[in-house]
Amino acid sequence: MEYFDSDSKEKFNELLDKAVEKNDTLTLEHFEFNLRSGRKVNAQIILNTFESSGNLFLLCTIIPKNYDISFTSKSKIKISDTDSQNIIRSEKLLEIINKVEALFPITFIGKEILHKLADELEDIFWITDDKGNFLLVNEYLAKSIGLKPFQMEGKQAGEFIPGFLKNLNLFIDKFIKDTMNCVISEGVHFRENENLKNKEIVQLPLFDEENNIQAVIGCSQYSESNTEQRTDENLFGVLDKIIDYFPKSVAFITTQDIIKNSSEDFCKLFNRKPEDLNGLNFADILPLGLLESVNRFLQSPDNSRILPLSRFLEIDKDGEPEYTVSLTKIFGRENEPEGFLILIEKVEYAENLQHLIKSRGRMFEFLIQNNPEPIFIYDKENLRFLEVNTAVLDLYGYSREEFLQMDLTDLYNPEDIQSLLGSSSEEGS
Repeated sequence: MEYFDSDSKEKFNELLDKAVEKNDTLTLEHFEFNLRSGRKVNAQIILNTFESSGNLFLLCTIIPKNYDISFTSKSKIKISDTDSQNIIRSEKLLEIINKVEALFPITFIGKEILHKLADELEDIFWITDDKGNFLLVNEYLAKSIGLKPFQMEGKQAGEFIPGFLKNLNLFIDKFIKDTMNCVISEGVHFRENENLKNKEIVQLPLFDEENNIQAVIGCSQYSESNTEQRTDENLFGVLDKIIDYFPKSVAFITTQDIIKNSSEDFCKLFNRKPEDLNGLNFADILPLGLLESVNRFLQSPDNSRILPLSRFLEIDKDGEPEYTVSLTKIFGRENEPEGFLILIEKVEYAENLQHLIKSRGRMFEFLIQNNPEPIFIYDKENLRFLEVNTAVLDLYGYSREEFLQMDLTDLYNPEDIQSLLGSSSEEGS
């Protein structure tokens, strides 16, 4: 009552005394009072009383009648079947609901087990019997209205619901019993609770062997739209962390062409600090040739592409590239494009072809396997084939496995082999 002026505070105290004396619900349709700010308010007052451990508690609902209403959100109610697998999105909640079904009717030990599980949730959770009394209330729900679970259990759930929601709650309760369906409500809570923002309330009936409703399980969870949004947020949160610690030059660029996050090596490659690079348009830092290739990739149906780069990070298809750039499109919810990853790697040329074959890096794939000309690699000591590309297989008609069991003598006569060995020796000298 710290917001009331002194006269209104005294007037309200008198009203509280009447409610205590009556020890029942007291409703006053018009109650005028003044706030300390000087504002006058005309409101409906609903006072609910309940006893716990010898103490009498009062729940007060104040519904102003003379203020401007600004609708910032909507309440939505959905009807669903009773298959919890189709409704509940949290594995933890599903585990608890399955446990309730297994332990019902709930014994003293069963209640302790369920309390321990439900109290670990960061969502409200409760069970009511077929008469609407709380069988179990978790800590999160009780704390949200300033009580302890034992103060609510055994009492009518309606006693703890704001007066303006009582009729709606009675309707939902009757609907569940009459239709045996599950009801999902969004924007309708026990009371204003910031922690329930963007969440929905699920009320799921629990049946006995004869298909009679013996209890209703209630819980909160993130609504479907917010679950998808949080999934995307989590995805890109993880992506940011990967980029932060990735030991190569990599960056994530949004669909607005902005560099959202970049690794330390990426910043060094462009001689920029992270705070100077992140937030820039990628067109401001990429060389023109590479920029044009990236834009062609983004306009293509391809989801990934690898290109060779010169030491100046320009496209280099003819020379001996010093870098490769890997481009990968990133998609979010409903397969909508979110941006792309750019990874620039320095080409590490192996000391010999045998090591190159063993390493089987990206450059091998690019220079050998994707080459349209027939290429094979052989051991100069025993003439056995070590590796071949697809063009060689198409030319000679052998499988790769067959080729690797062969040597030069299976394809060429001795004179041709001598000429081939002589030409390779000259190139190596």
